[in-house]
Formats: sequence, C-alpha cells, structure tokens
Amino acid sequence: MVKLLKGFKPIGTVLIMLTLTACTALSPATPQPTAQPTTDINQMSTQIAATVIAQLTAEAALNPSPVPPTATPFIPTETPLQPSPTNTEMPLPTLTLPPLPTATRVPSSGGTVIKPTRTPYTDAAELVSQTPKDGFYVPKGQDFDINWTVKNVGRRAWNTQFYLRYLSGVEGSDASKIMVANTVPVNETYTFRVDMVAPVIPGRYVTTWQLINDDGTAILTLNLVFNSQ
Repeated sequence: MVKLLKGFKPIGTVLIMLTLTACTALSPATPQPTAQPTTDINQMSTQIAATVIAQLTAEAALNPSPVPPTATPFIPTETPLQPSPTNTEMPLPTLTLPPLPTATRVPSSGGTVIKPTRTPYTDAAELVSQTPKDGFYVPKGQDFDINWTVKNVGRRAWNTQFYLRYLSGVEGSDASKIMVANTVPVNETYTFRVDMVAPVIPGRYVTTWQLINDDGTAILTLNLVFNSQ
C-alpha cells in the first residue's frame, strides 16, 4: 500500500498544476494577456495519463511486488496395508514305516534246497473220558472225585516218572501231584483219580491239571468246570 501511494504522488502534482492553470485562465480579475494559442485540455489529459501509466509501469518493474508463496497441496499418502498374520501350523509328524521284509527266492535250478521238517514229539496223550461231566452241581464243602482216563498216543511207553500236576483253579484235597503207578504202553490207557472238595462259598469253579512226562514237558492239559451250591 505504501508503494502504491508513492506511485500516485506525481499524478497528484500534475492534477494540482492543471487545476491552478485552469483557475488562472478563467479568473475575471486578471487582465487579458496577449492572445496565446488555445491549449487542448483533452489532449493534455491524455498525455498526463500516459505519463502516469508509464511511470507506474517503470516503478512496478523496478519494485516487483512479492509473489505470495504458492501453497503446496497436501496429498495424503496411503499407508500400505500390513499383511495379516498367517496361522503357523504345526508340521504333522512323519510316520516312519518299518522296512518290508525281503522275500528270499528259491532258485529254480542250480542247487538242492533243503526244507526243514518238523520232528514230532516222542510223547503224546489224549483224553478218552471224564467223570463227572463239566457243569455238574455238588453241595458246598462236600468231597468228590474226578476221574480222567487218558491214552498214550506217543512213540514210547510211559514210565513211573510221568505224573499229573495241579496247574490252576480249585486245588485237590490230598495232593497236587499224582504219579503214574505203572508202565503204560503205546495205545494203552491210564486213569487218574483226583480227590476234590467243593468250596464252601457257592459259585461256579474250575480246576486245571497237566500231564507231565519224565523230562518235565507237558503233553496234555485237563480241566473240569463244576458248581458248588
């Protein structure tokens, strides 16, 4: 604003001079001078205006008005989306299978293959009869006998080292080991008598025995199921 007022000072001065000149020319008290060439007011005003415009243009060129800083537009930046956390899965345990057995091929030719053969055991026995039958009832606490008749189906005779031995269940009343009393040839039978006592508590019971040969091997298993009441 101060610079603009400074630029208008010459215009004011010119206008004041123009006014004074006009007043002097029109005043009646002043004696008429010798006739002078008539001044063209319009032409003078045009010249004064042109002079003022030229002066203002020159001063504006010498003193440029500061250009207000151009505001930099704010451009919001997009924040990149963070990847959502992924679920970390526990690796499944690897199942290790045992190696498959390798089959052994039997050569089709070029040698003799010896196949193992099972040698049957020398001693064997089978049950021929049993009294009483499985499931019979006996009064509680009462004595009773079991008779097992067995047959020698082995390859040699039984000697007096063979015996019947208690294994499990209700035990015999007089002995848990009953020896063979005499030699039993092949295909002959022998009867073992076992003395028993029924338990005093009513219920269903079982008694189990085995026939043992002279080298301690069991060759037959025998059992009886009965009811004490």
